[in-house]
Amino acid sequence: MRNIKILIIVIIAMLCFVGCAVLPTSKEYSYTITVAEDITDEQVEEIKSKIDKVYKYFDEKGYELDEVKFIMAKNTRIDYPKNEIIIDFENISDFELMQIILQHEFSDYLNYGLMYGLIYDIAKTYDLKFEEVNNYSIEEIEEYWDYMFLSYINFTPEIASETEVKISKYVATELVNYILDKYGGEYLFDLMKKSSELVHANKVSEVLDEWIENNGSDFKDIRIVNREVFNQNPNDDTIAFSTENIYWVLYLSNKEVYSEHYPNIHDDTKTFYDYMNIFYEEISRLEEVLEFDSSMLPTITVEIYNGIYRDTRGKWAGQYNHYPPKISLDTAYAFSHEFVHYVDYSLNRKPKYAAYAEMRAEYYSRNFQLSYFLNYWYKAVIENIQKNEHILIDPLAEVEEYLGRKLNQDDYYLLFNDLLIHTLIESGEEIPKLFYVSDGKYPTIHWISLFNFINRTYGEEAIDTIMFEEKLPDGTMKNMTNAIEEWKIYISNLTKDDYGNYYD
Repeated sequence: MRNIKILIIVIIAMLCFVGCAVLPTSKEYSYTITVAEDITDEQVEEIKSKIDKVYKYFDEKGYELDEVKFIMAKNTRIDYPKNEIIIDFENISDFELMQIILQHEFSDYLNYGLMYGLIYDIAKTYDLKFEEVNNYSIEEIEEYWDYMFLSYINFTPEIASETEVKISKYVATELVNYILDKYGGEYLFDLMKKSSELVHANKVSEVLDEWIENNGSDFKDIRIVNREVFNQNPNDDTIAFSTENIYWVLYLSNKEVYSEHYPNIHDDTKTFYDYMNIFYEEISRLEEVLEFDSSMLPTITVEIYNGIYRDTRGKWAGQYNHYPPKISLDTAYAFSHEFVHYVDYSLNRKPKYAAYAEMRAEYYSRNFQLSYFLNYWYKAVIENIQKNEHILIDPLAEVEEYLGRKLNQDDYYLLFNDLLIHTLIESGEEIPKLFYVSDGKYPTIHWISLFNFINRTYGEEAIDTIMFEEKLPDGTMKNMTNAIEEWKIYISNLTKDDYGNYYD
């Protein structure tokens, strides 16, 4: 009887051992979950099952995700400070959950296309919810290839067209599949890490060119390749964009972002992208005018503060610092002026005097599109003039009567600019000292008038010769002092007979 009992115990133990060996076990990954009191176990398990799938995906590809603490809460914002991920479990989608894990792991600024394509692959592998992605032919993709660099802007409906967004999503999924099949997960994850760094961001462009070439397209050399990162970072309230050798940062409006239940960050991507288009058009214009290649200049950071900068820097609209190269702008209209400083310093083009450097920057930035701001400033000047009864001429009405139309931006820098100064002189106002800063302001309208006069009288090359060599290119010994005296005589004696000089 005793032997029978022992045999039964042995058989039971063997059965238990076999059972333990074949029953599926749940692997514990390197993360924890903290929950609020009113969240049920079922709700925690639902989120945990999705997180497990993401971790399992990386685990099976030989990559270990960082240890993270997930904080489940209600009526809060998705966030990921340091080693935590805060989620509103009631409102977060499968895509948003995967996105926040990937951004926490790799970077806020990892290439959006790589992230989108990888999320798509994870979702299809483990049956997580994901939008339908349409298929497109290579010929259809080629129509949008010029600006297809799979950054955030390619996926933003407020910026890109509906078709471009859909094609970008398809290309992203195909590119990730291509990378995984040819190079493997380790290569993809390393590329995702590096895609957020300016010096490595072009690697995404290179593999993208390789992908389309592999699909039988000869559009590789046609695409406008940008080394770029464009994403929105809710942690420091900025949008960043990097192309070629410029790193742009837009500081969004100040808000309280540290309360327990704070709203989603304000989206200024549309405004920022509009800035980018105008800025790069201006850089192209300056390249022709100043004869330089922007790709050969040192890397520079351009910060746009939208009103915050002025609070700490006084009345300056912008400032250029040469080491390390950085332009800080309170308002975007000052970009061109500061960029001229950056170009001149980088190419060792140093005007003879500091005031000349400011004159030069002001003169060459005068056609910048965002200078429409000055139109409002001019109108304010006119209103102040019109309040003075002893001023008999309204320069705005005078010019528009002559032209037979309303003034445009170019007119403000031509005839109106000179007529305004002439009107001030006629009213008894003295010409200010041209090399003196008064109350944080340069006499810019006088500068522009002076250099317009020099340009009309001695030619475009005179602008540079008088700046760098302090002489005019007419074979005489005339210098800036002589030019200013000639300009004063001209501007003081300005008549309607001179108006035609501005519109030859």
